[in-house]
This record gives sequence, structure tokens and C-alpha cells, in this order.
Amino acid sequence: MLLDQIREIPSIDTHEHIGSLPSCGIEPLPGGGFEIDHHPGYELAATSLLDLFFAPYFSGLLASSGFKFPLLQSLLQTEAKAQEDSCEDYFWRRFAGYGSLDEQTQDRVWAMVMPFIRACTSSGQYSALKKAFQALYQADLDEAVWGLQDHRPLSERVIAHYGKGVHRWCAAMFEQQKILRAVKPVHLSYVDELAHTEQTSWQDEKSIILPILRVDELMGHTVQEETGSGEKSRRHSWHLAERTLGVKIRGIDDIDEMVDRTFALMHKHSIRSIKQLQAYSRTLRFTVPDRAVAKDALAGLDRAYDRDRVLLVQDYVMSQILARADALEMTFQIHTGMANLPQSNPILLEQVIKTYRNVRFVLLHCYPYLADAAYMARSFCNVYLDSAWLSILSPALLHQALDEWIGFVPHNKICLSADATSVEESCGGMIVIRERLSAVLEQRLARAEMSPRTVLETAEALLFRNAVILYPM
Repeated sequence: MLLDQIREIPSIDTHEHIGSLPSCGIEPLPGGGFEIDHHPGYELAATSLLDLFFAPYFSGLLASSGFKFPLLQSLLQTEAKAQEDSCEDYFWRRFAGYGSLDEQTQDRVWAMVMPFIRACTSSGQYSALKKAFQALYQADLDEAVWGLQDHRPLSERVIAHYGKGVHRWCAAMFEQQKILRAVKPVHLSYVDELAHTEQTSWQDEKSIILPILRVDELMGHTVQEETGSGEKSRRHSWHLAERTLGVKIRGIDDIDEMVDRTFALMHKHSIRSIKQLQAYSRTLRFTVPDRAVAKDALAGLDRAYDRDRVLLVQDYVMSQILARADALEMTFQIHTGMANLPQSNPILLEQVIKTYRNVRFVLLHCYPYLADAAYMARSFCNVYLDSAWLSILSPALLHQALDEWIGFVPHNKICLSADATSVEESCGGMIVIRERLSAVLEQRLARAEMSPRTVLETAEALLFRNAVILYPM
């Protein structure tokens, strides 16, 4: 059976965010993200079943189903007041995951959210978790969700696994699922801390992940500040990059210095790939602006916030990043689709793809632009596809992508990843990947479009070989 053969092929998971859970704690800074992506070897607090459902991706699904998160925050703030904490301090900084709440509060949260979880049991995200619980816990998640069994014993088992260390729990799952390593996008502060990180938890993490640098902080972010009159004004800030790199952005020369220091830091720690998330906040149509024009735009931002000037400066920053990446023949993961439509269409990247031909552009997600992304990968030798997130969002979407891409795009241009936030989500996503890859290739065999040897060659390329070339260890 082809699926049995594909299950035996080792894989590299080319895009992951494992550990980005409420039990990680969230730093309340613009662009700050999850602590686990800022600090190597970071360990989670008590992580329960509720944390898996309130993970970033599943919580988005809950919101879509009608769950009112302000009600949850109100409940947690009531708990904070009982402990004489400030609500804001408790919710953002001291809230240490749902597993850290007392049993009564956990039960109240469970009762509040359960009708909405049940509304999501037909989703791909729930299906991934269900498959994972069967593989990792030999348990049927439905029994807890539909009230056939008390949810608490299963939640305690989740707490126990994470309690041994998220990286050790992840390593155990990787061994079971024959995943050799995962590619993990990290912040500048994470890379900076590598020089003085020795704790055991970092050694555990180091054995299973390959870090690549998120360059989003180099693009800056917009912040709101109160004026003397109490009104709010907007300002574009590079605070997150400045505090790590030790450079103040006052002029165009400082932009160049910021990018230079970033690449020197990457070189110091042998980080050879980058990633950006700009598709959430701006168009993917990057120009290559004249330096003098960018200089004037940056100077103008000191006088007043202007969106057009921000885009010009960001385009200049990106041109500097890409010029250095081009010289080093780097792999560059780019979030496409899934946000800010239609400004996240990968077609918008055509100019920079043509300009920086030595950069290997990896298009992540791609939905709903599966065909557009496939056209780019077929048309340009430096463009690749990654199924990141599709196996979790919807197995049918992943099947559609693979069915469309395999045969139209050379099989050395496609990578497969779960793009998950928890160990369980990653496990379920990778199980779905193998199942759907097998189903698509079985169809090719049945129609005599591919030989058995070509089918296995394709599976090995997508699961392992392509990743080794794009992300050298």
C-alpha cells in the first residue's frame, strides 16, 4: 500500500511555530509575538487541553463560529481581581496558560467555550487534533468534546507531557512521526541570545529545529502615541530592531547599518534563510526605490506619519535585504494569501523575483491563490511552493493544492509543512500531509500518469530532499 510506504519516508517539516500557545505568554509590544520565538530554549508554563483550543489558529476558528473572546477575558480578569492583580498585568504578563488556573475556573472556561468547539468539529483544524490525539494519546478527542467522558483526565495527560518540556515532547512526537527536523522562524532577539544560551532546554530545542530569521522587525511597525493634548498620533518605529541591533534609525545610512548588522548576526550563528510576514499589513508589490527618494521619505516620517512614505521606506529596506540575500543565494520564505486579500497575491512579487534571481523565494500557504502560485513556480526557476498551513486548515484544500501542483510544477519545487502552534497540531498536520500526498499519487498511478518509481521519487522529494537543498543544516 502506497500510504504505508510514504509513512516510512523521513520528512523535514519546513515551516513551524510549535509552542505559540497561551501558556507561552504574550509580550504586549507591537510585533512582539510569542516569547518562544524570541528566546532560545524557552519553556512553556502549564499547558492544558484548553491551551490547544485557544492556540492562535484554532482560536481564530472559534471567533469565526461566534465565540466572544471579551467574555473570556472578563472571566480571567475577575480571577485576577480575586488574586489582587491588575487585570492588564494578569492577562498579558502573568497569565501562564489555562493549565495554571484552578480547577473551578478551568471548568467555567470549558463550559463557556465547549458549544463553539463542537461547532468546529467538522473543521480541518479539529480533524488534525483528533488524529494527533489518537496517535499520541491513544484517545478519542470526541469523547471529551462531546461530553462522553470527563475532559479533565485527558487535559491532565496534556499537562504532564508538556511538563517534561515542550521541546522534549516535540522530539518524542517527531521520532514517532519520522520527522527529522522543523524549520522555525525566529525574531532578532532569539538569534542575538544564541551567543549566551547554554541551558538544557536550548540543547533540546536545537536537536529538533532549524532557525531562520524573521526580517519583519527591519521593516518597522506603526505605533500610536498620546500627544500632550491627550489625542493619539501615529508614528513609524523600528524599536524592536533598534533594541537588539544597537542602532538608532535617524537617517538612510542607519537603515543600511541595521541591515548590515542583521546579516552579520545571521552569519555569526550560521543562519542561512529568512522569512517575512508583511502580507498581513501591506501589499506584496515591492518596488526598488531610488536611495535618494527613500531618504526623503524617511526624513518626511520624522515630521508626520504618511502611509505612502512608510511603504517607500519599507520597499527600500526590502531591497537592501534582498540584495544581500541575493549575494548569499539565500532561501526566503514569504507569507502569501490567507490575509489582506488581494494584496497578498504572489503574482505581486514578480518584479523582485525577476530582480533577485539568486534568492530562492518560497511561497507559503498560497490559498486562495493556488493556481497563481503554481504559475510563478513553473515560470521562474527561483520560486518554490510550500503547503504550510493547508493540512491544518482543510485536508481538502491540501489535496486540491497537491493535485494541482504535482504534474504542473517540477517535483523539486514543492515542500510540505504543517505550520502548527502545538505539538499535537503539528502531529495531526503531518499525518494529514502523508495521507493526502498518498491519495493524490495513488490517483496518478491509477491513471497511469506516473510510474511506481516516479511516485516514490516524488514523495521523497516533497517530504525530504527538497527541504535539504533549500535549508542546509
